[in-house]
Amino acid sequence: LRNHAADGTLGEFVTEAMREVAKLNPDLQGVLDIKDFNERQSGQRTLDDDRLAALVEVISRHRLGLKNTEPDILGRAYEYLLRKFAEGQGQSAGEFYTPKEVGWLMAQLISPEPYTTVYDPTCGSAGLLIKARLVFHQQHPEERSKAPRLYGQELNATTFAMAKMNMFLHDFTDSHFAIGDTFTKPGFVATGAGLKRFDYVVANPMWNQDNYDESFYDNDAWNRFTHGTPPRSSADWGWAQHMLASLNDNGRAAI
Repeated sequence: LRNHAADGTLGEFVTEAMREVAKLNPDLQGVLDIKDFNERQSGQRTLDDDRLAALVEVISRHRLGLKNTEPDILGRAYEYLLRKFAEGQGQSAGEFYTPKEVGWLMAQLISPEPYTTVYDPTCGSAGLLIKARLVFHQQHPEERSKAPRLYGQELNATTFAMAKMNMFLHDFTDSHFAIGDTFTKPGFVATGAGLKRFDYVVANPMWNQDNYDESFYDNDAWNRFTHGTPPRSSADWGWAQHMLASLNDNGRAAI
């Protein structure tokens, strides 16, 4: 990529390269091959060759192999950019990502046991799930084959791809992800009826959502909201009830 000239064909070349890597690595299908670096809007390239070449050059200055940096470097870079974006918009960064110190604390609080399952219904780039599994490996270094299985759902397609990439880089390819709105279309359903139930939930949902009205909660097909209807102005209590419904009888959650 670095040696290809910025002659008007670089965007197409990068796109084809990403698609070829995804073709040869099935776990990266739907991750690397979702972006068209040659896309146009109103006849103009969204990202022209000069800027794309400059971006490739910046990234090429650093060694990013797994022996040179931690596997979660993409997730951390993503969180950093989200924080900067949030600060620039004058909003709380916590609306967009969970600080790593909080994520580690949540993972240590649930302290997952061997052969368990961990679920995040609003997983973002999967940082909370990854930390839960890394804490397991720290506490059970000789039992890697017994590590908890990870499950996550994410609404945003780009963030969903980031989560899958994060798992790929950590070699947690036995994880499961669903895309879509967890409230309206839960991605993990048990055989027969009802939601799949997990041993642990870790989550930092989007707080104070106001796009679900009372009729939505009253007509929920999954019977999740039995402990009181949240006000339209905030779905927080709805998220808490979804997580409760997603836990098994001995389950624990860190929110």
